[in-house]
Amino acid sequence: MPRRPLFALALAAALSGCGTQTLVAGLFINTPAVPNPAQPGTKLGPFSALLGFIVSVDTSNPTNLSSASIKGVTGVDASLVFESCVGLSTQPASDGGVSPQKACVASGQGGTDRVIAVGDSGSGLYELNSSDHPELTFEQGVTYTMILQEPGGDAFGARFQPGPAPIMHEFVDKTAIKTLTQGASLAVTRDDLPGPDGRLLPAAIVVASVDPRQPNAMPKIVWSSIKYTDPKTLALLALSDAPYRVSSFTIDGSAFVAKGYYLVTMVSLAEGKASGNAFIGSTALAGTGDSGIVQVK
Repeated sequence: MPRRPLFALALAAALSGCGTQTLVAGLFINTPAVPNPAQPGTKLGPFSALLGFIVSVDTSNPTNLSSASIKGVTGVDASLVFESCVGLSTQPASDGGVSPQKACVASGQGGTDRVIAVGDSGSGLYELNSSDHPELTFEQGVTYTMILQEPGGDAFGARFQPGPAPIMHEFVDKTAIKTLTQGASLAVTRDDLPGPDGRLLPAAIVVASVDPRQPNAMPKIVWSSIKYTDPKTLALLALSDAPYRVSSFTIDGSAFVAKGYYLVTMVSLAEGKASGNAFIGSTALAGTGDSGIVQVK
């Protein structure tokens, strides 16, 4: 039986007669650096962004959660905590052991302690990006913890650990720019191999407009294959990710209506954990990206 029907049955039993619970959902994604088409020898990115949600959920009818039953929690003290291993040596230790960087990633020690405040964007959404906070680095294998402290109330958490990046067949050559006409769609296929379970990792596509003349400005998302601003969508993805374990995507022409440059990113989604005191559907997803440049003429 698929995971979602099983979850619905368990949820109904667990929450029958309950009132309101707190759902926590987080999405932490990155776009790796790519060559800047306007300034040869320089890069666009890398860019990282964290979206955290904390909402109250009316669980009086747990098998039919509507948007009306979900209300954002504002005024939360939010922060992201991690041990950055950037800058440590990648050379093996003198005794033949692993490099300091690998040891840092594995143990969460020996790097630089980072505690970054996450801004309140209203309606239960808390955001952080690397353009405003260059100290926000996206490091594969490192554990990130988002802490959400309600005013005068409980504390909740979400833990992320970025996994391997996917590979987009159409953008293997990072120096090549794919050219499209306005309103054209784009098919993107994956070249990465299935995981140990024989299945592709769940993935999503994000398209963002970029200005090569401002290489450090955060790209503006114009299209995505996932409703990343909807905490319910993120929770359901974690419960049933089969629709995201696909080998190809089609980006709608609505993503490319204006002339200019676009950053096309495919992210593989690694599921983390939310604190045990949060609503049973809470989740944390880390999206490690592979990117390429599209120019619309």
